[in-house]
Amino acid sequence: MKSKFLTVSLLAAAMLAGLGTRPAMAQTPTPPVDQAQQAVHAVSTPGIDTQQYQASQRIDEGVRSGRLTQREAHKLQRREREIARHESFFKSDGVVTLHERRQLRNELEALRDEVEHMMSSDRQDRG
Repeated sequence: MKSKFLTVSLLAAAMLAGLGTRPAMAQTPTPPVDQAQQAVHAVSTPGIDTQQYQASQRIDEGVRSGRLTQREAHKLQRREREIARHESFFKSDGVVTLHERRQLRNELEALRDEVEHMMSSDRQDRG
């Protein structure tokens, strides 16, 4: 009877001791991450930057070709600056979230659509 009690006690002690170490054993080491690279990637927006550059080039092209008036170009350039301010604000905390990237892409898409609309509109309704 004593041996049975001793065996059960030893099993219980072993189980309790094993539970305390199990989580540490289950953890896998994570490779070291270069925090500078991670920070740059978190605020890097190459796709957004490309869209901004393309919009700016398209506005300049519209002015050079006479398809956009100076007034229209100034209005579009104001929108460009507003989007750039949004991007700077989003980058200010060190991370541009997926939601923030989506918002910038949507704003740039709307700008691109407006540029194309203005460039294709009749000259009569311009001023």
